[in-house]
Amino acid sequence: MSLDLFLTRDLRETYCTLGVWDVRGHKLHTMERAWIPNPDGGKSGKRFESCVSDGIYKLEPHRSEKFPLAWALVNPALDVFHYPQDVPPSRIAQARQTILVHPANYWHDLLGCIGPGRSRAKVNGEWMVQQSRDAMNLLKTVIGSTLDVTLTISWADSVKPTKEVVT
Repeated sequence: MSLDLFLTRDLRETYCTLGVWDVRGHKLHTMERAWIPNPDGGKSGKRFESCVSDGIYKLEPHRSEKFPLAWALVNPALDVFHYPQDVPPSRIAQARQTILVHPANYWHDLLGCIGPGRSRAKVNGEWMVQQSRDAMNLLKTVIGSTLDVTLTISWADSVKPTKEVVT
């Protein structure tokens, strides 16, 4: 069985990117870092400082001590790999790895990952997503044991950035 999920980024600030994630009829909100092109020429943004580029990603289950319930984004064509050992030696400078969907409320809780929430709000002048753990539980319920899960990430036309490296 396969499951196709869709995330549309609809708000872009200098410090963060917000989106809406359609999860089988459930509306989640997402928090990510702002888009910063990779100065080394990678297709998926600057390591640890940027959200990943738009595209279609496979979601693979990821378990770690820090994030016992998470999913990793994978698309080698966009220089995104699950684990460091998956990166071909010729792509090390451009590649990103361990880009996760995990609980997070603010952009500074993320190193290129996606934090889902049940809602979003501006608190003390800064955007955040709320009820992130509840959103992760919803994802766990919807995804369940499905092995073939894709996430299509797109930008709303009004906020789509350019991908050129700014010098």
